[in-house]
Amino acid sequence: MNKRDQFYFDNLLTCMEIAEESAGALLEDLKEFDKTTLEEKLIRMHAIETKGDQNKHRLTEAVIKDFITPIEREDLVSLSNLIDDITDCVEEILKSMYIADVDVIRDDIIPIIGVLYNCISTLKDLVREFKDFKKSSKLSELIILVNDYEEHGDRYHTQSLRKLYMSRDTETILVWKDIYQYIENCFDTCEDVADVIQTVVMKNM
Repeated sequence: MNKRDQFYFDNLLTCMEIAEESAGALLEDLKEFDKTTLEEKLIRMHAIETKGDQNKHRLTEAVIKDFITPIEREDLVSLSNLIDDITDCVEEILKSMYIADVDVIRDDIIPIIGVLYNCISTLKDLVREFKDFKKSSKLSELIILVNDYEEHGDRYHTQSLRKLYMSRDTETILVWKDIYQYIENCFDTCEDVADVIQTVVMKNM
C-alpha cells in the first residue's frame, strides 16, 4: 500500500480512536456524575468532538485533491462522516443532560453506556482491519459483533422507554426520552459504519 492510500485508512482509524475517546470520557463522567461539574465536562467533550471534526476535514480535503483514492470517494466521505457522527451523538448525550439540568442519572444508564463503549471499541478494531480487507479473516466476525451490540442497544431502548413511561412522570419522560434516543442513535450509527464497510468489501472483492 502506498503512502497516500495509507493516509486514508489511518485517518479513518484516528477518527474512530477519537470516537472511542469520547465514549470513554462519557462513561467516566457518568460513573462520577456530579451536576455541578457538567459544564466543565461538556467543554472537555466538545474539545474531543472538535478534534474529530478537524480530522474529518483533512480527509475531505484530500479526497477533493487526489485523482485516485484506495476506495471510491463517496465511500471514504460516507465513512468519515458517519464516524464523526458517532462522536457527535456521544457529545449530545452529555449535552442533553446539561441542558435538562439532570440531578441524578437513572440506574440503567451506566451499564448501557458501557455496552456502547464496547461497541465503539469493536468498531475501532473493525476500521483497523479495514485497510487489509482483501486479506483479513476478522472482518466478518467484527461486523457481526458490532451488529450484535446494535441489537442489544435496540432492546435496551425499548425496555428503557417502557420503564420510563410507566413512571407517568411527565417531566422525567420529557428529559430522558431524548437522552435515550441519543444513545440509540449512537448504536445505529455504529451499525451504519459497519454496513458501509461491508458494502465496500463486497464491491472490491
